[in-house]
Amino acid sequence: MKKNIFDHISIAIDQNPSMGISYQEINEKFAISNTGFIELVKSESWRYKLRPTITKDCIFFRKIK
Repeated sequence: MKKNIFDHISIAIDQNPSMGISYQEINEKFAISNTGFIELVKSESWRYKLRPTITKDCIFFRKIK
């Protein structure tokens, strides 16, 4: 499931780099809680070369070169 979530995030970033990924979007697509998603992002983003910025409603990602 992790790979699917990060593949989804990567595609979204490629389409619109300034758009955040909402918790609701991830919850609807992957049935993961907000807390679970935040913990996953904190622990796994670096593996996918992403730097997250966590806000109240969504998470913004930047690709790390």
